[in-house]
Amino acid sequence: MELLHPIPYQLSTEKKWLHYFPYCNVPSIYTDIQLTKNMNVLVEMDENGKEVGRMVVAEDWNNYFAIQGLMNHCINNAEILYVRLRDYLKTLNDDEIATLFESLKIEGGKEILTKLDFSKLRGVFSPHVKKRKDIPEYDTIEKIKEITKLFADFITDRNIYVHGRLILVLMENKLIIEHISQGVEVYSEINIDILKSNNAAYLKLSSFMDRVSGIDKYPVKLF
Repeated sequence: MELLHPIPYQLSTEKKWLHYFPYCNVPSIYTDIQLTKNMNVLVEMDENGKEVGRMVVAEDWNNYFAIQGLMNHCINNAEILYVRLRDYLKTLNDDEIATLFESLKIEGGKEILTKLDFSKLRGVFSPHVKKRKDIPEYDTIEKIKEITKLFADFITDRNIYVHGRLILVLMENKLIIEHISQGVEVYSEINIDILKSNNAAYLKLSSFMDRVSGIDKYPVKLF
């Protein structure tokens, strides 16, 4: 599958911009607590330092919180995959872990797995699965390369969602994420289709981990 990524966005350097942070109180779905929720808004300023354009309206709040909620959902999905990947690698024997670590110049034994970030765990995982010939539905090197690339792309986008800052560019009606790429502050446009694609990628990667681990699904506990 093709994962849709946040779209590079160029914020005009010829305009003057102002960040402001309106907030509102909303009831929690699960408790009687009133939650204070903030929105990060970027407005254009004229030469006299006055705001240009319209005010924030209810639709802006709804769109902002919808995207914010979906981003949090994607972050939670990624955390589940991270734990599954780490726990699977812990099941490998010490000799295989040592071989994989040596090829990647990682010092230490299996206990180091808990200290590796998501990208490094995937780096350990990929050469392992490329050697396996017994993964149902992934019986060719082409299929394995495709799914490990999807894993890498998924992690790259996850890092944007985790470390980025969601911003509404008011006059353009666009939601963008401010984040760091290769040490530089950049912006990327985000929308529901991109986040739906991320969720679809999570389901595919989760299914792949089921097959790698030799299980059909995790047991579900109903409360």
